[in-house]
Amino acid sequence: MNKTCFLKFKKVYALLLMMMVVVGFSSCQDDDNEIYNNLIGYTWIGDLGFNVGPYPVESGITFKGNDYAIDRQYYFAENGGGPAVTLELTWWIDNGNL
Repeated sequence: MNKTCFLKFKKVYALLLMMMVVVGFSSCQDDDNEIYNNLIGYTWIGDLGFNVGPYPVESGITFKGNDYAIDRQYYFAENGGGPAVTLELTWWIDNGNL
């Protein structure tokens, strides 16, 4: 293979590699936007590991727009329970992760 042919091959290879990288990164961004938009208005309920004294706390995180969420936490005791605290959260999606 002569030097001119090798240089053309190298340019084509570099161009294909750059195109694959651009497509790969742009598709992740679209997936992140779709996940983000699907979470708006929904509430996730679960245990984030918080306690009020000896009592476990359950969180109800409602996802709002503009990377904003409200976490209403409730504790459950043997003789009842009730609201623990309400927190304001900032959230985002990055490569499919919340």
